[in-house]
Amino acid sequence: AAAAPPRPKPQAKPQAEAKAAKPQAEAKAKPQSEELGEETRSRVVGLLMRTVAKAAGKANFALCRRIEDALHASAGREPKEYKRRARSLAFNLGASDGALLNRVVNGELAPVDLVRLDAEELASDALRAERREER
Repeated sequence: AAAAPPRPKPQAKPQAEAKAAKPQAEAKAKPQSEELGEETRSRVVGLLMRTVAKAAGKANFALCRRIEDALHASAGREPKEYKRRARSLAFNLGASDGALLNRVVNGELAPVDLVRLDAEELASDALRAERREER
């Protein structure tokens, strides 16, 4: 393989101009890939762990990893949808009544089935009743 030709050295910019250009350089550094990276997946597991720990009193890494794996299998090809659904799951698993989380922890609702539920099915019983009254 042939070596790439050397890049020309950039010319020095005035300090004010260099500071103004920095945010653009940072924006370019982030890959605009349509694939989910391991960092994003790990952050989702962390989000679920914090939610479960806060709601149930203790973290359950294995359960949170299974939920994330199921979410990745169902929505991993669409990063925006994956992230939206991850936030929705965390919010609803952390609901004050704890009903959804209890169903998952007790095995009544498998992670694969959990990630397929729509917003109405994820909502707490109190929120569902409130929505019915509004209609």
